Amino acid sequence: MTESSTIFEVKDKLYEMGQWNSVPINVVLADTSGNIGYMLLSSSPIRKNEYPYLGCHIIDGTTTEHDWEGIVDVKTLPMGINPKKGYYITANQRVVPENSKFDMGAAMVNTGRSVRIDELLSQGIQQGKKFDT
Repeated sequence: MTESSTIFEVKDKLYEMGQWNSVPINVVLADTSGNIGYMLLSSSPIRKNEYPYLGCHIIDGTTTEHDWEGIVDVKTLPMGINPKKGYYITANQRVVPENSKFDMGAAMVNTGRSVRIDELLSQGIQQGKKFDT
């Protein structure tokens, strides 16, 4: 990728990978056209029974009922571009909705830090403040 790549081109390249085979990572994207994006890259398992919300629970390993059948495809991981509120927050909080098909981040909750960052950004936007690095 080049410095002038759009976030759409980066997204397409990440999708070409098929799977993310490493530790989970939050990817925040921006381009020179003013687009912003977010992706969660994670080696989340596809389980036999396709049930969500396992998180950090201990699962019975004496049967094959809970076995992994593979790793989710990058295209199924959480991703967004140009949110209505105008920003993304990544502060170790839950980034997937409650009804997520896969269990990535199921044990996570909104952290005090993420809630406070959201409050400050939201208040600043309402007051017309401009933000920079």
